[in-house]
Amino acid sequence: MRKFYQRFYSRRTYKTGSGTNVWAFSAWQLDASLPLQFGANSLLAPVYSQSDLFVSPSLKLSALGELDQTTTLSIYATGGPDAFTRVRISDDGWATTGGNIQKAFGKFGVGAIYEHSLIYDGVFRTLLFQANDFSAFAGYKYASSSKLTVSAPR
Repeated sequence: MRKFYQRFYSRRTYKTGSGTNVWAFSAWQLDASLPLQFGANSLLAPVYSQSDLFVSPSLKLSALGELDQTTTLSIYATGGPDAFTRVRISDDGWATTGGNIQKAFGKFGVGAIYEHSLIYDGVFRTLLFQANDFSAFAGYKYASSSKLTVSAPR
């Protein structure tokens, strides 16, 4: 058990150029949104569609960090409901935990994302299914002389 703890601890910290140990997750971020939306086919049915207004609030808590000057990582938990005003059978909810890691090579970057999601029928009533998503991405960052930064989507 002692070896595991030492190995895990050493991976969570790293030495900076000045020789001091730094915690890998150095910042927290909280994101929230409250979008009001209109759907023309709230039942997602090929016939007899019903339009409705719905609200999809979400909350995301992230731990952000870096392993070295060119490698960033984050872990997060997020979730929220989709609550309809009239077509209540379409209500649902979701909860996701995940993480990503990105390595920069100059202006280029590559990375990977993993997410584990729980999808509910109703607003967090009955678990419908679970999903494990893995993805990879590559990007390029361009900064003009006027300080405008353009990043390729990841």
